Amino acid sequence: MSSTTANFERLYSFEEIRNLIAKYGFGADRMNDPEVLGPLFSEEAVWRCHGFGEFHGRSGIQAGLRGIAEKKILWSFHAMATPFIQISEDNRVAEAKWALWELSTINESSGNHDSIMAGVYEAALSRINKTWLIDRLDLTIFLQSQYPNRFNFN
Repeated sequence: MSSTTANFERLYSFEEIRNLIAKYGFGADRMNDPEVLGPLFSEEAVWRCHGFGEFHGRSGIQAGLRGIAEKKILWSFHAMATPFIQISEDNRVAEAKWALWELSTINESSGNHDSIMAGVYEAALSRINKTWLIDRLDLTIFLQSQYPNRFNFN
């Protein structure tokens, strides 16, 4: 493979990973839609976030995230921002880190309230059969605050 072809494939991989990150956000905003989110993960993947849980395997992640949407986060808007992606020279594995800014409606024992959340996703990815998949996804939430008023939807 020529160096030009290899460089093109790596550049294409950056775009594929950016699209994967965006698709994750859109799937999360559809009540953690398992049909959207599941195919983004490898069979042996792990998803973790303190306060929300740790889920193993594609089907475990699908079920776990769906459970969060059904019980805890009733509505959300994920803004995935500033992805920093590092891809191995052989274009087979990658690491990505990006910021999360999220508006959500949260169900708690005291009732539902609107919330603002910020955090960082950190992912390990691998290229399997020419498709980038998430092997590990850790979300660290460093800001969560109840919004003082109710969100007004148009």
